[in-house]
Amino acid sequence: MASQNKQPLIFFGAGEISLAALKTASKLFAIEAVFTKPDTEHRGKTSQTPVKQWADTQDIPTFQPANAKELENMLYSSNFSSAMGFLVDYGVIISQRSIDFFDKGIVNSHFSLLPRLRGADPITAAILQGLDTTGVTLMQLAAGLDTGPIIAQRELHGISKFTIHELDDALMKLNDAMINDFLISYYNGEITPQNQDESQATMTHRLQKSDGEITLDKSASQVEREVRAYLSWPGSFFEWKGRRVIIKQAQISQEHAEPLELKRVGNTIVLGCHNGSIEILRLQLAGKKEMTAIDFINGHSQELQ
Repeated sequence: MASQNKQPLIFFGAGEISLAALKTASKLFAIEAVFTKPDTEHRGKTSQTPVKQWADTQDIPTFQPANAKELENMLYSSNFSSAMGFLVDYGVIISQRSIDFFDKGIVNSHFSLLPRLRGADPITAAILQGLDTTGVTLMQLAAGLDTGPIIAQRELHGISKFTIHELDDALMKLNDAMINDFLISYYNGEITPQNQDESQATMTHRLQKSDGEITLDKSASQVEREVRAYLSWPGSFFEWKGRRVIIKQAQISQEHAEPLELKRVGNTIVLGCHNGSIEILRLQLAGKKEMTAIDFINGHSQELQ
């Protein structure tokens, strides 16, 4: 049931990015239900999504389908009154039948300027590609991967040196503003979505642990971008004297070192890459605490070349 003259809305999401959007949407709509990922078990401990944890504190009914078919069944077997769904970083496939459940469809926030950077990880991809501009797109969810008509877009400039955390935060704020500015207008039929230009479409891929390994063929500029992009996961790492070194902060260096050679230059440490070198500012040995370059030099002066 709608409350305080708010229209009902069903939300689909899982992590922190989703939660920020859900909190903003809850100020505009009466959240009738939340769909999120199932709980996970690890070493006997149950873990719930941030979206579920918050929804429980608000007494919002929560559904946790494991797949598209379960999601369909939960929608069609419940007595929901929502005319629209809203999805942000959900991670579970939505079938056309589930989209059709809603008279006004499902709105999706995608963190890129569609049709560029469709797919699983547009935020990381923007950093990896060295872009200076990305943004947020509100679109109608379609059965194809990020192919639905565009409701609204806004650009975010000056991101070329952002870390993944900084870009996450900036895009979440931009998304909050767009939710406030456009979601009710779209619900009320005041916006006509525009089809995407398929000729401009590009795709991103889902990260794997192996993407973080610094290999002989990676350039200094690529490694510097990967360090910023992979801070959350999988990390940007290489093997040194039988130990894994994870780089936490780095910058391009003018010093010379052979590819994958870790070298001390005064009070700095440099890693050689395929084309150039990077200076490592902060790093972490696997199983140890993060440290500065100076701390690393002090603890490993005899091992550094």
